Amino acid sequence: MLTETVRHVREHYPAQRKIGVLATSGTMASGVYEKALKAQGLQQIAPEPALQSRVCRPSTESTASRRALLPVHARKTLRRPWRA
Repeated sequence: MLTETVRHVREHYPAQRKIGVLATSGTMASGVYEKALKAQGLQQIAPEPALQSRVCRPSTESTASRRALLPVHARKTLRRPWRA
């Protein structure tokens, strides 16, 4: 996934050198995107720790907590069975 992400950025945004990354706090701490981007001459731009905490929190809370964050129409959509 890292390789494909960096390839996509290089192919579609060749003039960009600073790339914004939003990911879980664990992923950010691991540095995997930063290393992959750096290997291709790109610089990762990431949220400051306080903002990272606010951005990441909703995606990592329990399912019940996340459900409370969803608008009613989104909850109804998610309850519908998958249709191909």
